[in-house]
Amino acid sequence: MAYPQQQNPKRLDRRSGTKLDPIHLVPILCKTPAMPGGSAYTGPAGALERYRAVVETSGNGEVKGAKNPYTSRNGHMFSFLDQEGTMALRLSPELEDEFRAQYESRPVIQYGRTMRGYSSIPAELLQDTETLRRWYDRSWEWIGTLEPNPTKKRPTGKRS
Repeated sequence: MAYPQQQNPKRLDRRSGTKLDPIHLVPILCKTPAMPGGSAYTGPAGALERYRAVVETSGNGEVKGAKNPYTSRNGHMFSFLDQEGTMALRLSPELEDEFRAQYESRPVIQYGRTMRGYSSIPAELLQDTETLRRWYDRSWEWIGTLEPNPTKKRPTGKRS
């Protein structure tokens, strides 16, 4: 005997909007579980571990982005790890001058364009989690002074 619910496999629960199992009428969660930042990163694993360590020891923010790990605050990205394993940090103009005077840092170029306000983190500094955490925290504080970026919501359209 076929149940009438089996005729429409995309049946949704009216209250929660989740899909229903057509046989058991049990809600199934439609969302996939959140993946940790960097879960699909193809760059050097050691660089990703050190990047995560800096973010975790700081306690400010979380690593987002599966293929391209990054951190953001109020809609502003302020650090990321590229596919070559180079970390970049967004700093205020004053902090950027101070950072570049202390370390051999070069401008960050992604997809053929220079990213203003970002400084590349030298490999030896990426090894020093404590010192890098202090610079990360200074970047976090400065980014917090910027006006928040509005979130971009996807347009709601009719489903076919």
